Amino acid sequence: MLKYNLIYLDSVDSTNTYALSLISKHEPPEGTIVYTYNQRQGKGMQGNKWQSETGSNLLFSVILYPVFLASKNLFSLNQVIALAVCRSLEQLTMQRFKIKWPNDIMHEDDKVCGILVENTFRGMHLGACVAGIGINVNQLMFDAFSPKAVSLKNIT
Repeated sequence: MLKYNLIYLDSVDSTNTYALSLISKHEPPEGTIVYTYNQRQGKGMQGNKWQSETGSNLLFSVILYPVFLASKNLFSLNQVIALAVCRSLEQLTMQRFKIKWPNDIMHEDDKVCGILVENTFRGMHLGACVAGIGINVNQLMFDAFSPKAVSLKNIT
């Protein structure tokens, strides 16, 4: 069972960047959640940016230490996180969502959530994992992205 520690920041460049910085300085407890209402430089895969209107969305990163997981099985961690987020959204909204592997949660053809998993290593072994999750909740307007961004408010 994970213990958790909540770290709220009024504004931050990226919750993942902040969490990775924490890990490099000291080892916060597994399950530590870094969250904010304003992420100035949200990150996506391959250098993509995550756009978010201040105070409208869920923006958080979870610190994990999956030392039991062999490096060759890292994608399993992405799968578990994506499935958990997808199923949670379905239960909360009574809508159908799907996963566009490896890191997008979609409603029909529109992106409602992005997941960015970043890992640290100690030699050949996994050191820590930061799972950044951005869920569009109340934002109504988005810049042009492909796939098109949508929020839970737009959907419901």
